[in-house]
Amino acid sequence: MSDAPRSANLPDTCSQPAGKLRPVVDPAKCEAKADCVAVCPVAVFRVERIRPEVFRRLPATANSPH
Repeated sequence: MSDAPRSANLPDTCSQPAGKLRPVVDPAKCEAKADCVAVCPVAVFRVERIRPEVFRRLPATANSPH
C-alpha cells in the first residue's frame, strides 16, 4: 500500500457541471470516519451529528455499537 494520501490519484476538480452529480450517503452504513471528506477533491462532504428525525428512522442494528 502506498504512503501517499488516498486523494493523490484523484482529480483536483469535478468534470461534471454543478448540480449534475448528487452524492448520497446512507446514514445506516456511514461510520463517520470522514474517509469521504479526506478523499473528496472538491469539498462536497462534511461529518456532522445525525439529526434526530434521521436517527429515529435508522434500523435498530444501525443504532447499536459495533
